[in-house]
Amino acid sequence: ALRKWNPAGYSETVVDNLPYAGNMVFGLNGTLYLTQNGQEQVLNIDVTNGTVSIFKDYVCGNDPCYITIDPEGDIWVRGINRLSQFTPDGVAKPIVVDGEVYPGGRYYWHTSAGIAFDDEGGLWIASYNSKLIRLVPLTSGQPDPEFTMEVIVPGFEATDLDVDPDGNIYAPDMNTRQVFRFKPDGE
Repeated sequence: ALRKWNPAGYSETVVDNLPYAGNMVFGLNGTLYLTQNGQEQVLNIDVTNGTVSIFKDYVCGNDPCYITIDPEGDIWVRGINRLSQFTPDGVAKPIVVDGEVYPGGRYYWHTSAGIAFDDEGGLWIASYNSKLIRLVPLTSGQPDPEFTMEVIVPGFEATDLDVDPDGNIYAPDMNTRQVFRFKPDGE
């Protein structure tokens, strides 16, 4: 079940029966996007009336699926071997990384883990079994920029990540069972 808590501490059920609910994020328009582990879809949830619909199907694979919103309101989905970008209307948008257009391209995205944007428009990607990656926009502040890829921390087995308001990246490492903080330059 999806529950909502108010400031007084009272809760209410918004949606019942969301098996394997995984990751969620609010879009700029207030829509809640939610993934379910082992499912290949991203759901739309209207939290005012509890309406659930499929936003996109066949984008996640059978691993956990991670989701984030960019400054323009596009929805980014990170599933096993996949990285996708969609408009709030569900239209797929190409992603250009080092001159390659995705979906497609030669890069193998590996097992999925967290994704998050930093304040420079860079997309941080955790590959569960191998590394932390940053897609650096060639022109910061532009909508739908081309990116160049930087492997920031090889050999890091992250299960998720997030970026704080100062641009520091936090990621748990399954190898050491610790949460690490990285500066944007990887230090």
